Amino acid sequence: MTTFDFTAVDGVGKRRRGVLEADSPRQARQALRHRGWVPLSVYKINDKTNRYKIKLKYKLSRTQLVNTTRQLADLVRVGIPIEEALASIAEQSQNLRTRAQLLSVRGGILEGRAFADSLADYPGSFPGIYRATIAAGEHSGDLAVVLDNLATNIEEANEARKKIQLALIYPVILFGVSLAAVGGLLVYVVPDVVKVFVDNGQTLPLSTRALIASSGFLASWGGLLLLAVVLTGLGFRFALGSVRIRTSWHKRIVSMPLVGKYSTEKNLARMTNTLGILTSSGVPLTEALAVATDVMDNLWWRQVIEGVTQDVCEGESLQGALAKAGVFPPIMVNMIASGERSGNLDEVLQRLSKQQQRQLEGFVVLTVGIFEPVMLLVMGGAVLFVVVAILTPIMNMNRLIA
Repeated sequence: MTTFDFTAVDGVGKRRRGVLEADSPRQARQALRHRGWVPLSVYKINDKTNRYKIKLKYKLSRTQLVNTTRQLADLVRVGIPIEEALASIAEQSQNLRTRAQLLSVRGGILEGRAFADSLADYPGSFPGIYRATIAAGEHSGDLAVVLDNLATNIEEANEARKKIQLALIYPVILFGVSLAAVGGLLVYVVPDVVKVFVDNGQTLPLSTRALIASSGFLASWGGLLLLAVVLTGLGFRFALGSVRIRTSWHKRIVSMPLVGKYSTEKNLARMTNTLGILTSSGVPLTEALAVATDVMDNLWWRQVIEGVTQDVCEGESLQGALAKAGVFPPIMVNMIASGERSGNLDEVLQRLSKQQQRQLEGFVVLTVGIFEPVMLLVMGGAVLFVVVAILTPIMNMNRLIA
């Protein structure tokens, strides 16, 4: 069975669009005619040449992925075959593209492909760690348990991600408002106020002259300055298209204060989480390391993990490979060594994952807690400077009049 995307006109002349399963485009058109509809177009969804392919590359949201995975686990646990479970979930989905993806995956299974291989057609919705875990579940015969664990892990990752995002929202808004407020004062308010002093030929204090110079610069060159910043950003982004330059930049990020620690904590959390999920599902360590490499967003860290993977493939223990790299926290290396000796490496990796996630969240909360009062002080200092620069000549003028 193949999944088709169709457009048709129903009996009352209303245009309809949806997905259906059939053995061929001809059979799909016949099925539409049996409904009393006139088919306008029928396209095979998993055909790389069809015009809906780009639309179907959209990512399932994390919430959709959790719900789909949880529903699959429940249906498979009670003995329903995976292809029937996918059909049931697709049927109740209100999102056309979600339904199309699930039916396309089901079509791949009906064609004889493994579940994990069918998911690989949509890497945006089903990332590498997800597919590798599913493959391990298929091989072990515990697909329902693996699906349930996957849903739980994705939910926990979502909660951690939301905590970090919520912690960062306020500082970002505060920074933006601060820039807008100070910029608005310099460009629109200050010129009208200080014009009175300039017209009177009054000798202005240094703070007022500096304020006038800043205001004039922004009024005259602000647009060009903004354009230069945008062009610089675009050029920098274009330069990062080179893997060599991007890797060098990512290595520099790791050595930066605050930003480097955040990058390190985030990538270590991803690595330990991936290894914990996969090894506990029965995936061999070398394959788990390969998947962990793909989930790292820092290319320098990705190179480090590739080196660790190579050492493990050559017979080195994981603890030995991490220690040889020389960039991993000693407590992590020691805990992994303990897990390898005791034979509970998967449990140790899961504990390390939770520990790294707590450290990441704690670092973000602490950094944001420090940034907020500093930002308030900077904003208050800028406004105070503007007020003093304006009031000082007014007070001098009052003394002359008195």
